[in-house]
Amino acid sequence: MASAGSRAPVPEVVPAGGKLAPHHVFTLDRGSGSGVYHDPIAADGFPLKLFGRQDGEPVYQRALKDPNHVWHKIAKAEGLKRYMTEGVTVGSRDGIHWELIPAAPGHGPTGSPRTPSSPFTTASSGGT
Repeated sequence: MASAGSRAPVPEVVPAGGKLAPHHVFTLDRGSGSGVYHDPIAADGFPLKLFGRQDGEPVYQRALKDPNHVWHKIAKAEGLKRYMTEGVTVGSRDGIHWELIPAAPGHGPTGSPRTPSSPFTTASSGGT
Protein backbone atom coordinates (compact mmCIF):
# COMPACT_ATOMS: atom_id res chain seq x y z
CA MET A 1 0.00 0.00 0.00
CA ALA A 2 1.47 3.36 -1.01
CA SER A 3 1.29 6.34 1.30
CA ALA A 4 -1.64 8.66 0.61
CA GLY A 5 -0.72 11.84 -1.27
CA SER A 6 3.01 11.08 -1.36
CA ARG A 7 5.42 9.71 -3.92
CA ALA A 8 8.49 9.71 -1.67
CA PRO A 9 9.71 6.38 -0.28
CA VAL A 10 9.07 5.84 3.43
CA PRO A 11 12.19 4.06 4.70
CA GLU A 12 11.28 4.51 8.39
CA VAL A 13 8.22 2.26 8.02
CA VAL A 14 9.05 -1.45 7.99
CA PRO A 15 5.92 -3.59 7.56
CA ALA A 16 5.69 -7.17 8.82
CA GLY A 17 7.44 -9.39 6.30
CA GLY A 18 9.62 -6.56 4.97
CA LYS A 19 9.06 -4.11 2.14
CA LEU A 20 7.88 -5.26 -1.27
CA ALA A 21 8.42 -1.75 -2.71
CA PRO A 22 9.86 1.55 -1.43
CA HIS A 23 6.35 2.93 -0.75
CA HIS A 24 5.09 -0.19 1.06
CA VAL A 25 3.70 0.81 4.48
CA PHE A 26 1.47 -2.04 5.70
CA THR A 27 1.01 -5.81 5.44
CA LEU A 28 -2.02 -7.71 6.75
CA ASP A 29 -0.48 -11.10 7.49
CA ARG A 30 -2.69 -13.91 6.16
CA GLY A 31 -5.41 -11.51 5.08
CA SER A 32 -7.10 -9.59 2.33
CA GLY A 33 -8.94 -6.32 2.35
CA SER A 34 -10.78 -3.50 0.71
CA GLY A 35 -9.59 -0.19 -0.64
CA VAL A 36 -9.04 2.69 1.76
CA TYR A 37 -12.19 4.19 3.29
CA HIS A 38 -12.01 7.80 4.49
CA ASP A 39 -14.09 8.23 7.64
CA PRO A 40 -14.83 11.98 7.84
CA ILE A 41 -15.98 11.77 11.49
CA ALA A 42 -13.22 9.43 12.75
CA ALA A 43 -14.60 9.30 16.29
CA ASP A 44 -12.16 6.45 16.99
CA GLY A 45 -9.17 8.56 15.90
CA PHE A 46 -8.63 6.65 12.63
CA PRO A 47 -9.78 8.68 9.60
CA LEU A 48 -8.40 6.04 7.21
CA LYS A 49 -9.67 2.46 7.35
CA LEU A 50 -9.40 -0.83 5.48
CA PHE A 51 -11.88 -3.67 5.96
CA GLY A 52 -11.01 -7.25 5.33
CA ARG A 53 -10.65 -10.82 6.46
CA GLN A 54 -7.79 -12.53 8.23
CA ASP A 55 -7.22 -16.24 8.78
CA GLY A 56 -4.57 -18.71 9.80
CA GLU A 57 -1.92 -18.22 12.45
CA PRO A 58 -2.78 -14.60 13.46
CA VAL A 59 -6.41 -15.55 14.20
CA TYR A 60 -5.34 -18.77 15.94
CA GLN A 61 -2.92 -16.88 18.21
CA ARG A 62 -5.60 -14.33 19.18
CA ALA A 63 -8.00 -17.20 19.92
CA LEU A 64 -5.47 -18.93 22.18
CA LYS A 65 -4.88 -15.76 24.22
CA ASP A 66 -8.52 -14.68 24.60
CA PRO A 67 -10.80 -17.03 26.59
CA ASN A 68 -13.83 -15.12 25.25
CA HIS A 69 -12.81 -15.57 21.60
CA VAL A 70 -15.29 -17.63 19.59
CA TRP A 71 -12.48 -20.01 18.49
CA HIS A 72 -10.77 -20.27 21.91
CA LYS A 73 -12.05 -23.70 22.97
CA ILE A 74 -11.34 -25.25 19.57
CA ALA A 75 -7.90 -23.62 19.36
CA LYS A 76 -6.96 -24.98 22.81
CA ALA A 77 -8.33 -28.48 22.18
CA GLU A 78 -7.63 -29.04 18.49
CA GLY A 79 -5.09 -26.48 17.31
CA LEU A 80 -5.23 -24.35 14.18
CA LYS A 81 -8.19 -25.00 11.86
CA ARG A 82 -8.64 -23.78 8.28
CA TYR A 83 -12.02 -22.23 9.09
CA MET A 84 -10.65 -19.90 11.79
CA THR A 85 -11.23 -16.55 10.13
CA GLU A 86 -12.16 -13.06 11.30
CA GLY A 87 -13.37 -9.81 9.89
CA VAL A 88 -10.74 -7.16 10.58
CA THR A 89 -10.63 -3.39 10.52
CA VAL A 90 -7.26 -1.74 10.01
CA GLY A 91 -6.89 1.96 10.76
CA SER A 92 -4.42 4.79 10.23
CA ARG A 93 -4.21 8.30 11.62
CA ASP A 94 -1.77 9.49 8.93
CA GLY A 95 -1.84 7.04 5.99
CA ILE A 96 1.65 5.80 6.87
CA HIS A 97 1.24 3.92 10.16
CA TRP A 98 -1.50 1.23 10.19
CA GLU A 99 -2.81 -1.03 12.96
CA LEU A 100 -5.63 -3.46 13.70
CA ILE A 101 -8.58 -1.80 15.46
CA PRO A 102 -9.84 -4.67 17.66
CA ALA A 103 -13.15 -3.14 18.80
CA ALA A 104 -14.18 -1.74 15.40
CA PRO A 105 -17.48 -2.73 13.77
CA GLY A 106 -16.87 -5.62 11.42
CA HIS A 107 -13.97 -6.93 13.49
CA GLY A 108 -14.70 -10.39 14.71
CA PRO A 109 -15.20 -14.01 13.78
CA THR A 110 -16.97 -15.25 10.69
CA GLY A 111 -20.69 -14.97 11.17
CA SER A 112 -20.45 -11.70 13.07
CA PRO A 113 -23.68 -9.71 12.59
CA ARG A 114 -21.79 -6.79 11.05
CA THR A 115 -19.44 -7.88 8.29
CA PRO A 116 -16.53 -5.78 6.97
CA SER A 117 -18.64 -4.79 3.96
CA SER A 118 -21.18 -2.97 6.16
CA PRO A 119 -19.39 -1.40 9.14
CA PHE A 120 -20.89 2.07 8.82
CA THR A 121 -24.59 2.87 8.84
CA THR A 122 -26.50 6.06 9.38
CA ALA A 123 -30.11 6.90 10.12
CA SER A 124 -30.58 7.98 6.50
CA SER A 125 -29.33 4.60 5.22
CA GLY A 126 -31.66 2.67 7.49
CA GLY A 127 -29.07 1.96 10.18
CA THR A 128 -28.84 3.17 13.73
